[in-house]
Amino acid sequence: MHQYHLTLLSICEVRWNSFGKVKLVTGEILLYSGKDNEEDHHEAGVALLLPKEAARSLMEWEPVSDRIIMARFKSRFQQVSIIMCYAPTNNAEEDTKDVFYSQLQTVVDRIPRRDMLILMGDMNAKVGSDNSGRERVMGRNGLGVMNENGELLDDFCAVNELAIGGTLFPHRRCHKATWVSPDLQCLFQSLDCGHAGAQL
Repeated sequence: MHQYHLTLLSICEVRWNSFGKVKLVTGEILLYSGKDNEEDHHEAGVALLLPKEAARSLMEWEPVSDRIIMARFKSRFQQVSIIMCYAPTNNAEEDTKDVFYSQLQTVVDRIPRRDMLILMGDMNAKVGSDNSGRERVMGRNGLGVMNENGELLDDFCAVNELAIGGTLFPHRRCHKATWVSPDLQCLFQSLDCGHAGAQL
């Protein structure tokens, strides 16, 4: 984290149940959210790792589910709300996806409109590079062809006036992929989102 000068690190698949705030021996703060019951199968789980500076700016945080955590920070110009999430995979049950996006919408609806909103994490989505009719939501620098999860993410971003940051700027193809399937046929890229009108 220090080597790359990261202000905040989001972590998926923490696989810890329950939720909590832990101060590490190095001074960083780890906020985590997992399944409600300690005896549940250890899967999913999300966390935010905050260096000392970010921890001092932390105003509040909420462990929403094993797939969503929210933290709100004060900054020099405005408050910043960060929602870190781990979306169900493309082949997950429709009900699972509906519950995830419903919970996510509930969290977004509670964030003050004056806050800068950043949605980050593993959305398990491919939005592709064709942004025809979606210019307010995404750029032309995505990977592959949009899949079902990509459509869900695109619709969610459109409704909430979010832009998919990972598609806005050109990168070499080898720098776009954040996950490659074992058969090398499927690529995913970082698709962090922020307010379309915000100065990021």
